[in-house]
Amino acid sequence: MEAASAVEAASEAGEPEAAEPARPFFLPAGSLIERLYRMAGSIWEGRYMQYSEGRMGRIFVLRIDHGEDLIVELRQFITEKQISHALVHFLGALSQGKIVTGPELAVLPPVPHFEHFQGGWEVFGIATVYPGEAGPQLHLHGSVGRGKEVLTGCLRDKADVYIVVEVVITEITGLQARKQHDSRTGLSLPCLGQE
Repeated sequence: MEAASAVEAASEAGEPEAAEPARPFFLPAGSLIERLYRMAGSIWEGRYMQYSEGRMGRIFVLRIDHGEDLIVELRQFITEKQISHALVHFLGALSQGKIVTGPELAVLPPVPHFEHFQGGWEVFGIATVYPGEAGPQLHLHGSVGRGKEVLTGCLRDKADVYIVVEVVITEITGLQARKQHDSRTGLSLPCLGQE
């Protein structure tokens, strides 16, 4: 049966047509924000998953001590050791820092929502390293917690170590990947399968 006749048969049988995706409950119908939300979703149509295959290279284990900045120390080490592609795992504690916990609104390009924390927070997380226009780019995501409060997101600008943070860096060799500016999102995104 041809596709057109199958649709006609379904219509005659009283089967409902495919419904438009549901509007998120928090967006007023017909509002500018709802239209932006729908437009942002349609931007990704026609995009496909990208991938690149690599191999495990060197493995480094680091101890970053009290008062040092996790982000600064990682960037310096990655530059000194000429690590272009890597996966980073870390755990320990931070005395203070800044973390993006999502966008202000779910639109593109996003406006980041920042939270500041201080006073000794447990931390664990993961990061990637790819070459970018200005050298290796480090992208850290993690969770910090103190008492019953937890924040999860992208660590940015400042992450001062409290006592110690343990880090394992796994270099990835042979990977074809780099960070490039994406005009749709306004972000630097990994482009895989190209150098």
